[in-house]
Amino acid sequence: MSGRGTHSRMQVEPHRLVELAASSETLLADMLDDWEVALVDIDGACSDLGDAAGTAGFASAYGDAVAEAGGVVSSITQSLRLGVEGLVAAATDAVKADETVATELGRATQQVDGFAGQHGRGRGGR
Repeated sequence: MSGRGTHSRMQVEPHRLVELAASSETLLADMLDDWEVALVDIDGACSDLGDAAGTAGFASAYGDAVAEAGGVVSSITQSLRLGVEGLVAAATDAVKADETVATELGRATQQVDGFAGQHGRGRGGR
């Protein structure tokens, strides 16, 4: 409840949801691009280590860590993708709700006007 004793309501602005979804998609694409660049750099660094006995184990462990990190990046991007899909769905629902409310208000106005016309009264008159 707000300070005036009324309930606060969350208001959804569909265009803001669409903007948020678009910026999230951009961040997701940037994250995937950065990961691809990092993988190339890591692969190059492992190749530069050579095949000496001491570096083979290090390169193998590094490769395992990169594979695990790849799984984390994959999980994060999948979660973000689901979040973006949720934002798009919420924006669509908000637009549909706005259209439904507008339609119902229009229908109610027509009914009130029709009722007033049948009983010889105009809007606001008696």
